[in-house]
Amino acid sequence: MSSSKSTLQEEIALQLAAALDTARIARDTPAETPLPEPTSISLSEISVPAHGEKFGTISSARLGLNLSLIYGDTNAILKQGAGMYEGSKLPGSAGQTIICAHNTAKYFGPLEHAEIGDILHIQTSYAEYDYEIAETKVASMYDTSTYDLNTTEETLILYTCYPFYGAPGKKDRLFIYAKRIAGPSLMS
Repeated sequence: MSSSKSTLQEEIALQLAAALDTARIARDTPAETPLPEPTSISLSEISVPAHGEKFGTISSARLGLNLSLIYGDTNAILKQGAGMYEGSKLPGSAGQTIICAHNTAKYFGPLEHAEIGDILHIQTSYAEYDYEIAETKVASMYDTSTYDLNTTEETLILYTCYPFYGAPGKKDRLFIYAKRIAGPSLMS
C-alpha cells in the first residue's frame, strides 16, 4: 500500500508543479495591450471617397440592418445600398452626415422598427462609429427644416420614403437622427 500511496503523492506533486508552472508563465508573460483607438483623425490622413465608391457599411444588430454605404445618392447608387449625400459631412466630422436608402426590406425597411436608443454602426474605410438614435420623425420630402448643412453639431441623419407600404411616389420621409457615441473625430 505504501508504494501506491507514494505513487499517488508523486502524481499529485507533479500536477501541482505543472499548475504552478502554468501560473508563473501566465504571470510573467506580458498581456497584449490593444492599441488605443484614436480620438481624432486628420482629414489629410484619409481619402475622401469618389462618387459611386463603396466606402463602408451601415448596420444595426437589433434591427437586422446591414448594407453597403456608398458615396453619392443617385438612383443607380440607391440600387446598390445606402447613399450618402455628397453635400453632407463624412462620419466623424462636425456637421450632418445624411444617408438615404430605399424603404424595402433589403435596404432601410428595418428602420420601420427603429426606436430611440437603438445603436447604428458605421464602418468606413478610415474608422468605425457607433451612433445612438435620439429622434425619429415623419416629414414632407420638401421640408428643408429636416436638415441644416451649415451646422457644426455632429448628427447622423438617415431617411427613407414613408409610409413603408403602398405605391411608389410617396411624398413623406421617415427621418432618424442619431448622435455619435463612439469613434474618432475627423479634424481639418
